[in-house]
Amino acid sequence: MIVDMTPEHIYAVTRNICELDRRELLASGAGLGLDGIVRMTLSLPGPSFTALVNGEPVMVGGFSKTNGGAATAWMWGTDNAKYAAVEFTRFSKRAVKYLLENGVFHRIQAFPAVFHTRAARWIEAIGMKREATLRKYGCGGEDFYLYAAIKE
Repeated sequence: MIVDMTPEHIYAVTRNICELDRRELLASGAGLGLDGIVRMTLSLPGPSFTALVNGEPVMVGGFSKTNGGAATAWMWGTDNAKYAAVEFTRFSKRAVKYLLENGVFHRIQAFPAVFHTRAARWIEAIGMKREATLRKYGCGGEDFYLYAAIKE
């Protein structure tokens, strides 16, 4: 089941975050740590959602407005996110399409770490195209990809 995200959801998922998502968040978090990343994410405007499995939050994600008409897509989950992955992917793909077609955003982008191949596959599955490799972009010098979906 997909519901609007609450602060309780994002903290619950982050406490139980899967290892690859944890590594990626810390690499992209400008030294904020997981708690700081959660606080920053909660402060950004834009729609956000939670996948629940048997009432348990297993995945959070959303679209945070960055500048003008652009947004950054984000998502992380627990090891149990696999039980909601298909539903969350379908929902996210529809959301990207809706947000672009209805002029909410003219660009939606995402920044998966190169080492997180599952994240890159998910981003492609929701309709984004790889635009670039950002060499040494992460806090520890990790490479990241830049993906985007744009309003045509």
